[in-house]
This record gives sequence, C-alpha cells and structure tokens, in this order.
Amino acid sequence: RDLHSFPTRRSSDLEAGRTSGFARAVEEAVNGVFAASFKMAAFYGMWTWLIHTLFQVNIVFLPSMFAALFGAIPIVAPYVAALPAVLELWLIQGQWPMALAMFLAQMAPMSMVDTQIYSEIKGGGHPYLTGLAIAGGIFYFGMQGAIWGPVILCCVFVAVKVGSSFMRDEVAAETAQSQSRPTSEKSKAQ
Repeated sequence: RDLHSFPTRRSSDLEAGRTSGFARAVEEAVNGVFAASFKMAAFYGMWTWLIHTLFQVNIVFLPSMFAALFGAIPIVAPYVAALPAVLELWLIQGQWPMALAMFLAQMAPMSMVDTQIYSEIKGGGHPYLTGLAIAGGIFYFGMQGAIWGPVILCCVFVAVKVGSSFMRDEVAAETAQSQSRPTSEKSKAQ
C-alpha cells in the first residue's frame, strides 16, 4: 500500500461515514454526554424559573441561570441556586412555610430527573457511575472535567465492549472450527 495516500484515504473514510465500530461507539458516547449536559441545564434552568415565578420571588433570572450552569457542570447541586430566594421568603417576607415548600420543590426533581437523563447516555453505564465520572473529572481536570470525566468513562466502557465482542467472536470461531472437524481428527486430538 502507498503510505503517502494514507491520510487522504483515512479522511475520505471518515467523510464517507465508514468509521470503525470503536470510533462510532465513542462518538455516540460523547454525543450522549453533551446531550445529557444540555438537557440538565435546560431542565434546571426552566424548573428554577417556574418555581421562583410560582412563589413570587423578586429575583428570578440569576438563580435560573445559576441552576442551569449547575445542572450542566455539577459543581454543586442545582437547588443551591434557590437558597437566596428561600432566604428572601423566610427572612424578609417572614413566610417560613413558603420558604420550606420552595426549597422542597426545588429539590424534588433531583431524585428522578438526574437519574433519567444520565441513564440516556449510551455506553455510560449506570447513572451513578456517570455522576462519579463527573465528580472525578471535576476533581482531576477542574471545570472541564465535567465533560472529560464522562467522556473518559464512555471510552473505557466502549473499549471493554469492543474487547469482549472480539473475545466472543474468537471463541465462536474456535467452536465452529472444532465442530467442523471430522470425527477422526477429533479422536486424534483427544
């Protein structure tokens, strides 16, 4: 083969969509991580806006923006963005039951929504592992780790799946080969 045409041939393979299964799986995993981050940001931004509007709190926009940011890059939980509004209801307006209800309403979707969105990541494993990957990524890489942690986790899962499929194919080929031998060869082998 001509080595000088390798980069051109490789780029034409990518353009034509003839990528390997590993590359396709990694691409799906990365797209899943970005889609999950976008969904988390959109949901928590809109949820915080709705809750702040329903409870008639004066500051709505900034907590919604912070909740969206914390949803996409989980430095802290998105309900932290509602703490100024809870304090306003409790300390300034003197409505502690409303403050407690608002805080609980802000925390309510965390147990269901986060798990559902993280479970949509293909190749990411259990949602708990994705959460750990985000936390570990932030710990190791800083802010960019919220993206890199799940991407690395997805790459590890893809590598394990590709390796296990190769092993299954090899075992299936050996089994088929041993079954196709004539019986006299099988008795000699034993």
